[in-house]
Amino acid sequence: MNKNYRIGLIVPSPNVVIEPEYYSMNLKGICFYTSRVLSNSCTPKALQTMSGYVERAALELSSANVDTILYACTAASMMNGIDWEKDLIKRINEISQTLSISTAGSVGEALHFMKIYKVHMFTPYIDEINLAEKNFLSQSGIDVIEMKGLGITKSVEIADVEPDFIFNEVLDLYKKDQSVQGIFISCTNLKTFSIIDRIENHLNIPVITSNQASLWSLLNTIKFNKPINGLGQLFK
Repeated sequence: MNKNYRIGLIVPSPNVVIEPEYYSMNLKGICFYTSRVLSNSCTPKALQTMSGYVERAALELSSANVDTILYACTAASMMNGIDWEKDLIKRINEISQTLSISTAGSVGEALHFMKIYKVHMFTPYIDEINLAEKNFLSQSGIDVIEMKGLGITKSVEIADVEPDFIFNEVLDLYKKDQSVQGIFISCTNLKTFSIIDRIENHLNIPVITSNQASLWSLLNTIKFNKPINGLGQLFK
């Protein structure tokens, strides 16, 4: 009998993208179960407050006997640096007794797996969060060469950014410096699954996005090795 997997997601309450993107992949034998953590704005203070609810969410998910848990917020898991992120995941592991990961850690692992050490970064965030993410990636051995943020602070509005707009912004960002080895598109509430292959075909370099890298890491965690198309070179 094939095993059915239960994946737990700890998701910021305004996020309306990650679940539809994951279910759009039609991964047979995998179901996603979500616990939401309250947050209305994408500012450093709000992200810090939201992270205080993560342990409660992890405990809820553990009661569903999930196989693994993802803390699915890029900015919140990168905001305080790599040591803080590792400690947070340790706490989630301990309270849930479940192997857990974060989007921050997943992005770092995906970039290293693809041997990408110089990136351009596109985000929906304000400068303060962008700089924190740049610092996190630097601590992970990744240099952010150019970055562009949209300055959105109302979290639910991030999902209104159209994929075609992101596509064009990333192409413009690449024109500033074509020496990079890859593109990183940050935020689990940005719609990216429909444009990963398009960007890669235009620029001839890999694209890593928050939801894509997190899904890749989740599937590695449960040793799910069936082929997946449409999510770029990372899955090939």
